Amino acid sequence: MSLSVFALVLLAAALHAGWNAIVKRAGDGLVTAVAICLAAALVAAAILPFVAQPARASWPFIGLSVGLQTVYYILVAATYRRADMGQAYPLMRGTAPMIVALVSGPVLNESLPVAGWAGVAMISAGVLALALPAGWWRGLAGRRAAAGTGSGA
Repeated sequence: MSLSVFALVLLAAALHAGWNAIVKRAGDGLVTAVAICLAAALVAAAILPFVAQPARASWPFIGLSVGLQTVYYILVAATYRRADMGQAYPLMRGTAPMIVALVSGPVLNESLPVAGWAGVAMISAGVLALALPAGWWRGLAGRRAAAGTGSGA
């Protein structure tokens, strides 16, 4: 991966986390999410004259995507009203790759090789681990020992 692509990936990640933080801290997360979407739409509209129009067959998928994104933003705003961002953000981001991988098989007739499943599992586990409370591992050895003792009895 070139350095410029890597930098763009990091920028995208920072922007994503940034808008989530803005929605969380806002008084009305839904209004803020709508404002962010409108700003993104204005940027996209400014670019439209310089790119080719999507094929006619893609418009139903674009419409479906807009609908799903709308539901997503509503759910994000609702989640942040009820949950701490440090817990909610990793759960939302960590479950998404696994859900996409699981749904892609039956819905799109796509399959992942074993290495692909391992990669999805590691990425999801790593992101989900961010939601664990600090010091969660303390006492884990004692619990394993107790479970081992109990299973041997």
